[in-house]
Amino acid sequence: MSKLLCRPNAPNADGQIHHITPETAGWKYTGFDVHLLKAGQSLTQQTGALEVCLVLLTGRAHVATDHQRWENLGQRMNVFEGNGPWAVYLPNGEQYNVEALTDLELAVCSAPGHGNFPARLIAPASM
Repeated sequence: MSKLLCRPNAPNADGQIHHITPETAGWKYTGFDVHLLKAGQSLTQQTGALEVCLVLLTGRAHVATDHQRWENLGQRMNVFEGNGPWAVYLPNGEQYNVEALTDLELAVCSAPGHGNFPARLIAPASM
């Protein structure tokens, strides 16, 4: 069992405040990053060999890949509002861009992927 206790860092240029890898956490597969983006700020990354789930913890955003775009995602401004978050699943081998419409807290969850599933939007009711 992991004995992970992680305090946030000051945001880097991409707004990243947490970067947890399987190696640093003592986990087998899963990685976890958190980004704090200011309204108007964007984050562009590649999934590479990993599948990724982008979870909008707080705030609103547009999320786009080379093939799809989802606009005006997000409905909660804090994690204690009682409704679930919006999320976007992305297979490995995708580039994505997240554009913050408001201040945004974004979790980037990752694991090894094999490209078996298409990108898709996950609504709060499906969480």
